Amino acid sequence: MRKTLVIFLVLMLSLGLISVPGFAEQAELNLKYWHAGVGGAELWIGDYEAYKAVPEEDEPGELSCLGVHLLNGVLPELELVNKGKLMLQFGAGKGFIVSGSYSLFSTVSLGVSYWGLSRADEVTKALDNPGAECEDEGDGGIDRWSNRYYALTLPWLADGEREYQSKYLEHRSTDDDYWAHNSEGLITGEGALSMSALDVSGTKALSGASWELGLLGGIRRAVFNQDQSIGFVELEEEWDKQLPEYDHLYWATKYVTGFDSTLSVNAVGPQVGIEGTFALGDKLLMKAGAKAGFLFGTSETRAKITGRVWHYAPAISDEWLLRDDEGFEDEYPLSKDAIRISTYDLSFDLAYHITDQLSIEAGYYTSVWNDIPSLVQARFDGILDEPGATTTLNGGYLIPIVVWEQPKPRAVTIGGLTVGLNVRF
Repeated sequence: MRKTLVIFLVLMLSLGLISVPGFAEQAELNLKYWHAGVGGAELWIGDYEAYKAVPEEDEPGELSCLGVHLLNGVLPELELVNKGKLMLQFGAGKGFIVSGSYSLFSTVSLGVSYWGLSRADEVTKALDNPGAECEDEGDGGIDRWSNRYYALTLPWLADGEREYQSKYLEHRSTDDDYWAHNSEGLITGEGALSMSALDVSGTKALSGASWELGLLGGIRRAVFNQDQSIGFVELEEEWDKQLPEYDHLYWATKYVTGFDSTLSVNAVGPQVGIEGTFALGDKLLMKAGAKAGFLFGTSETRAKITGRVWHYAPAISDEWLLRDDEGFEDEYPLSKDAIRISTYDLSFDLAYHITDQLSIEAGYYTSVWNDIPSLVQARFDGILDEPGATTTLNGGYLIPIVVWEQPKPRAVTIGGLTVGLNVRF
């Protein structure tokens, strides 16, 4: 994008700075900063609801942690702590619009315009527990615990919400005789988006005393790229030291589900439009324009979902070790499909002439792209009846059947305020 922009500026400046007197005021260059927001391209990472155990009243006026009931296999009453929707939002940010024209005849000109933008976003949600918040002391030692429950909806879970339990359990007889277990989870998501449009057109101008109208026709090349990466990590940790017969100290296991999906769209086609200028005063102008493009091209999609199991035991190795005999992988191979999209651009500006050749402009520019393909998604649809391991919630050992789906095409809208400079040569 930057390379294209630089080349375009150099060509236009070179064209405009031709010193032959007959070329005076035949070239025009416009450069704008565009603070553009993006709508319709957001990506869903997952939903969550976090619950805590409700304390019971042991005696009048006294409450105790209910986590002890879990040790006896009894599910406690739950109270909602918080909930949320995890989304990748490709919001407002910088962009640039550069355009130029050259008059071939008094009422006919050749124009080129280019705009581009890129966005990135990331989200995380820790499925943690409060730690050793509850305590019970007895003859056999001290028990400490806590529990946090999560109802999760993730893209690859076909059966809706799944329960995930994050907990901490500890039993300590002495400083040299103890056992502890901790389980936590983490949801991560990151993605990127880039869009650009290159237009080449010819314009026929009509004019009056205080107005000018241009009818244009040409071609547009449109590029749209988007990717996402989702991770779900379950961490199981255990400390175990029971003298004199056992001294394991520490081990940990990570169950990692990773999902990646990419989309690339390239399209070219005819474009028509209209643009007008109306004088509001000696130095103040109002400009407006509209363009419609009907483009044909290809979309390339690819996706992969993996499940990996990692083990860590300091007594064996200082590094996390991948279990090659556990886990799974399924891939949606590279797919190329013919597509047809339509684009609609609207602009509005107020221009103030500092000199006859130089003006400043401020306004609004928006572009709507219809029928943009969606990213391919994965969905678990049953379990294979064979040995293996996967990253099902809380570390189940099963291999899923993966079904690939591509949601319906969408409309992506880009729009925002512009401010820029216009120069005539």
